[in-house]
Formats: sequence, structure tokens, C-alpha cells
Amino acid sequence: MRFWPASLQSRLMALLFLALLLANTLTLSLLFYERMSSARSVMLGNLASDVATSVGDP
Repeated sequence: MRFWPASLQSRLMALLFLALLLANTLTLSLLFYERMSSARSVMLGNLASDVATSVGDP
């Protein structure tokens, strides 16, 4: 059982597909990381404001 295609055209298409899959996976993971970081920053900012309001600091 072979996993690598025999013809050059098939090899190039498989290589292109794998490169696009890798690029999309990397982009999606970076996007999720950025969104999580942004959401965490907003939540912690709101938490600090809420705690300051509850404690009574002006």
C-alpha cells in the first residue's frame, strides 16, 4: 500500500493540498489565540472595574 502518488502531477497536487491545509490550520489557530487573548483582556478589565465599584473606590 503506497501513500505517495506515482505521477508528478498527483504529487504536486498532494503537496499543494497539504501546504494549504497547513496554512489554514495555522491561520485558524492564530485566530483563535488572538480572539481568546482579546476576550480575556476585556473580561479582566471589566472584572477590575466591577471589583473597584463594589469596594467603593472612586
